[in-house]
Amino acid sequence: MEEKLDKLISLMESQNKAWQKSLQLLDGIHMVLVEKYRAADLLLEEHPPMGAPRPANQSQRRESSPTLNTFGDQKPYGYELEEERQAPAQSFPATAQVNEESTRPQQPFREPPPTVPVTSKAEMMEQAERVERIDE
Repeated sequence: MEEKLDKLISLMESQNKAWQKSLQLLDGIHMVLVEKYRAADLLLEEHPPMGAPRPANQSQRRESSPTLNTFGDQKPYGYELEEERQAPAQSFPATAQVNEESTRPQQPFREPPPTVPVTSKAEMMEQAERVERIDE
């Protein structure tokens, strides 16, 4: 009976050690993830996305630092692209001249049917006939 209790105690101790190791591993993973998220947040604070508004402390820090823009314009790089992306769609003005090509209706594009691997000359001729019928 005493041997069985000793064996049970040793099994419980080894199980506790295994749980402790897995807990340490999970804790390590948690720490790595927390550091990764902190680094990502710091990176976003230093370099915000183009369309995002600047935080108050970020704009103060930017005003105190010297600008590297030698062209002297006040708008940040890429501002025009953002305006174009947000601008409403414009229609093109109608042209005064009417070409005969524009009055003729355009035929819709049809994809050719998928070709099946040909094993004989008769099958090849059948496929050619099908293509000719579709084109007409």
